[in-house]
Amino acid sequence: MRRQTQSWVASPLGRNSLLALFKNNDKQNVSKYQQIQKTLRNKQNVKTCNKIFHSDTSNVKDNLSSIADVERVDFQNIQSAFTSWLLKHTTFEGLTTTFLSTKEALLLANISNFTDKWNCSEKRGSIMKIYNSFSYTEDIKYEASLLELPMHDEEFKLVILVPNEADVLNDLFKKLTSDGLTAATGCITPLFTSVCELNAPNIEFISTSNKIQESVNSMTLTATEFGNVKINEEGVSIKVLTCFSSNIQAEVSTVTKPEKAHKPFYFAIIFKDMPLFTGYFENLNK
Repeated sequence: MRRQTQSWVASPLGRNSLLALFKNNDKQNVSKYQQIQKTLRNKQNVKTCNKIFHSDTSNVKDNLSSIADVERVDFQNIQSAFTSWLLKHTTFEGLTTTFLSTKEALLLANISNFTDKWNCSEKRGSIMKIYNSFSYTEDIKYEASLLELPMHDEEFKLVILVPNEADVLNDLFKKLTSDGLTAATGCITPLFTSVCELNAPNIEFISTSNKIQESVNSMTLTATEFGNVKINEEGVSIKVLTCFSSNIQAEVSTVTKPEKAHKPFYFAIIFKDMPLFTGYFENLNK
């Protein structure tokens, strides 16, 4: 599980793209993301690609479906081979390849990135939609729970879950990532919606290696994620590197609650109701 004592970004698109490579994989949502990935081929603002590195001793053909970009490597030289592939597609600020192990036999990698500007019309300018939960005491009290910021390509949205109560925020994010945007907004009760001028957050951070474990077809894999995030008044730029390796000895990050979270929030890039990228931001400038 991911640490929530620091900002991070992940790509459900990238992770499910890699999971789809395994034979007989019935993981939740994998088939949905396979369909989404087909649709995204015609989109210019989203790019995703996979790569498989394997040694002579790995049983890659037994576990994986027929795919194109496979490279047999000596894992003593995996950092050189991996870096060469990575640089053909993009660069990541702050990325080190120390997470790559020479003891591996199999490495699956995905690069997914998204770049787009805000939606802006001549008549209304840039606007965002707010989903509020509200309660009544002496006065009506509105607490914003979910903000929906449309991108230039209107099929994409940046969704921000802003804090009210920490437990509510975490549950709402889990619903968003597992079931989609419609299910998440359906959980906000009572519900009040409004439209106002778009006010984008101004954040930029590097998400360092964040390890979790996946079990696929009786195999235990370590998933490592690394990313760069930039959101400002111009638009959104997110890119994530996701790697699955066969190293079962890797340490797994545990969730620890921050002692003094300062205006943290979750965010996601949504396409056809499903999150392509998700993240958590905690402002350290207290």
